[in-house]
Amino acid sequence: MASTSRRATQRGQRGFTLIESLIATVVLAAAVVGIAGTLASTYQQQKDQVSASEATQLARQLMEEISAKPFVAPSGSNIAGWSAGNKNRATYDEIADYDRFADDSTAIKTLAGDTQSVGSMGPYYRSVKVVEGPVPVGHTAPATDFKTVTITVTRPSGSAIVVTKVFMRATLSS
Repeated sequence: MASTSRRATQRGQRGFTLIESLIATVVLAAAVVGIAGTLASTYQQQKDQVSASEATQLARQLMEEISAKPFVAPSGSNIAGWSAGNKNRATYDEIADYDRFADDSTAIKTLAGDTQSVGSMGPYYRSVKVVEGPVPVGHTAPATDFKTVTITVTRPSGSAIVVTKVFMRATLSS
């Protein structure tokens, strides 16, 4: 009788079998692989969002700088722009001076000439194209009264952020 109760007690205290342990290990490994894949994907998406944000910020900064310039150079002033070899943006006196401007994140400078910190996702490459016209729908002014500025910021991944703005010559009458 004592041996029967001892066997019942031993059966109640048994651990996992080898097969149960292997199944648990496989299930756990599958869960870890699934979670690791999700984490890697999330990290890549976060890096891409940071890169897009930094590229957009660089494009906006340059567009604001260009927007602050007159449509045409003031009379008596016509300082050469980027395409004519003038690399000093602080001297630019009109929007067209930025045509063909280009820089990269290792040399991005503010208007004052200070090197700008771009963030951790670089290098970025910025370029500007300024063209006369086209005339927006509904306007009758000549194409010379419009300039389209396109700023392209190429991200480290190779994809680009493009910001475009149309400027119009303002004629004020008194």
